[in-house]
Amino acid sequence: MKNWKGKLIFFALFLVPIIFYVLWKNAEERYHPLEIFGETEMDGTKTPWTLRDFSLIDQNGDTVGLDDFKDKIIVANFFYATCPSICPRMNNNLRLAVDKFQNTEDVVFISHTVNPAQDTVEALRAYSQRYGYSSDKWKFLTGPKSEIYDLAQNHYHVVAPRPDGEYDFIHSTTIVLIDKEHRVRGYFESNENPSFYKELRDGIHVLLAEYHHKK
Repeated sequence: MKNWKGKLIFFALFLVPIIFYVLWKNAEERYHPLEIFGETEMDGTKTPWTLRDFSLIDQNGDTVGLDDFKDKIIVANFFYATCPSICPRMNNNLRLAVDKFQNTEDVVFISHTVNPAQDTVEALRAYSQRYGYSSDKWKFLTGPKSEIYDLAQNHYHVVAPRPDGEYDFIHSTTIVLIDKEHRVRGYFESNENPSFYKELRDGIHVLLAEYHHKK
């Protein structure tokens, strides 16, 4: 009996720490931080693409700015409520990620309308109710067209081609991952991409791990 207890103590004191060290070391070697997009060097200083502050209105009629996402990882996209095909597919795929991270306080989702003339607060509220998530987790934003387009083209840097002239607004099926410093850290194509959810999920996990690793 004493011999058995001695072996157990030896195992606890020596083997368990070694096993945990090996597991940690392997996990560390597999960890690769996400790219910081848009870094250009000017006068010896690297400047990444950074999301600027903004003032938009969510589906509850509340004014929303960048301060509302302090210390949050942002997953953003662009859509319009009356889009017949691509947008519903994109947001239905995005919903899988919202569901996955709905209890993760560090992660929020924001969808900007590119047709603010029609996508009023009431229209966005009705649209958001299709999905049933808290507005604190998934915000649908409207506001001045110039504000939204500037964000899309000059800060999120999404590829936003115009359609064939039928509509006078941009459109993109790209999901953008923004870190807590408001830098662009990933682009994920949602249209006809069967790996979209996995790629986005893994990207969010890597970014969460990056912040955990820094602690």
